[in-house]
Amino acid sequence: MENNFEVKSKFEAADSLSKQRLTSNRVKALKSLAILLLHEVEFLENLTPHKNISPSEEIIFTLASEVEHFEIELIRNALIQSRGHQLNAAKFLGIKISTLNMKLKRYGIDARSFIAPDTENHD
Repeated sequence: MENNFEVKSKFEAADSLSKQRLTSNRVKALKSLAILLLHEVEFLENLTPHKNISPSEEIIFTLASEVEHFEIELIRNALIQSRGHQLNAAKFLGIKISTLNMKLKRYGIDARSFIAPDTENHD
């Protein structure tokens, strides 16, 4: 029969492991976000008008379109990280699954295309 100390010790070990996994997931998420931000910076740098381009030839973009582009990339990255599992992707993004589903429909993203071949059901 286990004493209270042994039971408490098991719970603490499980809690510690859970916190380590959460921290690991957050680190992965931050790394992915940093990479996405670097890609966005490179993309925006390429849009910067050069001195020899007249104002009428400048590339025009809006904040809304840039936010949409960035949001799509975040959603795709979350689906890659979760191997297409929408609930995990929603948790990864910190949004409700219903919100994720709405955004998937709005942007025409098929979550099934992110499922790894070895995790697909073959029923």
